[in-house]
This record gives sequence, structure tokens and C-alpha cells, in this order.
Amino acid sequence: MSAFIKLNKQDAFITPYTAHKPYSYTTNQERIIAGIRFRLGEAITGSRTGDIEVSNLNRFHSSVNQLYFTNYTSSIESGSFENYNQSTLFFTKSLGDNVAIISIPQFLFGENIKPGTFEFNSGSVFHIVDDGEGNLFTSGAVSYSATISSSVSSSSQFFSTQRSGGISTIASTTELNLSSPISIPSGYTVVTASYDGEEGSSPFYLDSGTTQVTSVTGSLAGLLSLISAGEVLVSSDDTKVQFQETSPATLEGTIIITATSSSIQTTTTNYEIYPASTLTDNELIGNIYYSHGMLTLTKSDIAKRFQEQVLRSGSLSWKGSHTIYEHTYNCRSNQSQLNFTLNPSSYNNTTASGSVNDNITGSYFQPYVTTVGLYNDANELIAVGKLGQPIPKSQHSDMTFAVKFDA
Repeated sequence: MSAFIKLNKQDAFITPYTAHKPYSYTTNQERIIAGIRFRLGEAITGSRTGDIEVSNLNRFHSSVNQLYFTNYTSSIESGSFENYNQSTLFFTKSLGDNVAIISIPQFLFGENIKPGTFEFNSGSVFHIVDDGEGNLFTSGAVSYSATISSSVSSSSQFFSTQRSGGISTIASTTELNLSSPISIPSGYTVVTASYDGEEGSSPFYLDSGTTQVTSVTGSLAGLLSLISAGEVLVSSDDTKVQFQETSPATLEGTIIITATSSSIQTTTTNYEIYPASTLTDNELIGNIYYSHGMLTLTKSDIAKRFQEQVLRSGSLSWKGSHTIYEHTYNCRSNQSQLNFTLNPSSYNNTTASGSVNDNITGSYFQPYVTTVGLYNDANELIAVGKLGQPIPKSQHSDMTFAVKFDA
């Protein structure tokens, strides 16, 4: 059973309270699920075409530059934007060609990241911490060697050469005038010989001289057997080729010889993925913007390595600031109120009058308060406060029960 006491407006008030909730993510998979993103920004190089850049790397760099750095750079846009500044304290801010970005979703930090609580840990030696004024410093020194990737490609080796010929008459023989035989490198085998002169002037014939063709296929020895008797291959080995026309003809064109080698050509190309870099203890490497959940690592030679490698292998931790509203209701009872129990077990239901049981009629009996309920104007129960232990109701002084809950 219960008794109702109406509350006054001054009995209820709301107090804001800022709670700082810790967050910690140790694996890249956890961060992906939570929505934390690492991004790399690169400055635009070369000429622009139009106003829209298609590269996200350029967009990330340009966005960071416009929001936070344009008033600190020497670009032509310097001073044309009102940059967001985390602190009124002056620190040198600079943005290189590369920037690594850590983007934390708003629901993971609330109103802002609590200054001085962000930390990135990469192993037991190297850390990144913020100084509470929007700057990121190293804690511990570390050196990174350049990371080189080698690409190996293999291919068959080809050789191609050509000779342009004119006409010279030697007795009754018209010969393709090659100043010297075409030499094929050692280890190569001829696969084709072709002529690109005028139609009907090719020196190549098949089918015992009945079919004129512009190209033939096979080794030099094979070519010799395909060329008709009217054409003589002076050398039949696989290192030289020379043709002559035994009947008068006009030959103006180029003979092209293509050869291949059975050996494999292997080419190794080295690419520098990450340049060598060194971070000293307590070195300024970037900035943090607490209310945006944004961190920028602006040291250009480590930005790509951190975005792709270091950040993904380390752990992130910080405290988010969340405003909680504490509702307080002071439930007052004066000395003359609530001095008799409403528990049904206190009444003798065997009598017609429903009199009080004899065991609670003594002068020292006092009811105990165990629960305070809050009701709206429609008498609907909306909140319940349970006391840690029953409290005897005083008949000699007023009592106040403070009911508090967060919302």
C-alpha cells in the first residue's frame, strides 16, 4: 500500500553531469567494426584539369588543409579561411605532402575527446600522446628503415631486325643488295621473315615457286626449303640470312627478320614502399581536434607508413565526454504524515470492523519506509526508488527522501 504526497516544483531539479567513458581498441578488426577509419591524404602534384579532383587521396589532404592548416601554410590561400583551432595557445602548425588521418565516430567520444587522454601504443617502446592542448607528441624514440618491395618479371627474349634493299645488277642476276648479311645473335632462332615492298615484288615464293608470299615462317633451314628455286638462301644456318633474286625484278622494300630465344629474361624492379624515418622522444608529429574526433599526423615521411602499417598494428585509447542529466526529486514528509502503516497484514479481517491487530497497537509501534514511488498527474508510476534498508518514520521531525536517476 502507499500514501500520496504531492510534490512542489521546487522539489524537482535537473543537474547536468559530464561523464568520461574510457574507450580502447587493440586490433584493426575491432576498429573497423566500431567505425574508426585510417586515411591517407596526399597533396595534389602536377597540373589540374577542371575544379574536381578524382583522387580521394587529394580530397582528404585538401579537406584537412582547408579545415585546419590554411592559415599556417604559405599557399596562395593562406589566411582566406577561418581555421578551426583547438587551443588559443600558439603552436607551429605545418602540413606536408602526406598526412595520416585517424577519424573516430562521434558516438565513440560524445561531445569531445577528453583532452590529455588520447594514447596510441605501438609495442612497449613507442607511443603517441596528446598534451591536452591539441598537439600530438611522441613518447619514446623509434627508427624505421626503408621498406623495399621487389617485383620480378620473366619473359622470353625477342630479337627483330630489318634491312632495306635497293637494286643492283650482277650479270643476269638481280640481287637484293644487302650491304652485309643479317646477323642473328647467338642462341636465337628465326621464326619469321617478311617483306614489306610493293605488291608482286616479294622475293618469297612457296609451292616450288608458284605462290608468291610476303612472309615465311620457320628456322633459316626451314625457310630455305620453303623458298622456291628462284630464290636462293645464301646461308642456311641460324645465324645469318641473305636472299637473292635470280631473275630480273624490281625489289624496293624492307626484309624484316624476327627471332626468339628459348632462354627466359628475368627483370627485377625495386620499389620503395616506405622511406626511412626517425622519431625522437617528445617530438611534435601532429594535431588532435577533440570535438571533431580527428587526428592528423603531419610528418610527411611517416604518414604513409603509419596509415597503412603502424596504426593498424597498434592500440588506440581515449576517454569520451558524455553529458548526463541527473534528475533529483526531494520527497518530503512532515512529522504528522505517514505515521501509520498501510500494510494489509496489519488489520484483523476476522472482525466486521477490520480493527488493527493487537501486536501493533502499542505506543512504540512505528511504520518503516521501504520504497518511494514517483507518479505523474495521471497517477501512473514512472519511477521507483528502493531504500537500502527500511527506515523508521519519525513522528518528531520532518524527513526528506531524495530520489535520483540519470537520463
